[in-house]
Amino acid sequence: MFKHLENTLVQWGIHHILRKGVAMTQIKIDRHAKTMDLELELEGEATPIRIQIDRYTFEPATPSGEAQLSARGIHISRTWMQLLAGTLMEGKKIPVPPDIAKFAGLIL
Repeated sequence: MFKHLENTLVQWGIHHILRKGVAMTQIKIDRHAKTMDLELELEGEATPIRIQIDRYTFEPATPSGEAQLSARGIHISRTWMQLLAGTLMEGKKIPVPPDIAKFAGLIL
């Protein structure tokens, strides 16, 4: 039951951030190893996109700042997305919206 709730919260978070045209079809989060595997269907793409994150870090919000997520070892099944993620996301701290951050600590 907890796994279903976890998946639902992650799906909600992804839809909240990306909005329309994205459906998450698979997710696996290992909180102990800090890894993620995702499969997304994006509007306009013929086949699902697979994303693997070798190591993630979640920093909860502090009274003076917002929560942040960073990832290392991002592997994406589309070369152009892989290159973009390596440039824009690899090892960088990404702000997590407050309404998602309050649940992220339970999952991540």
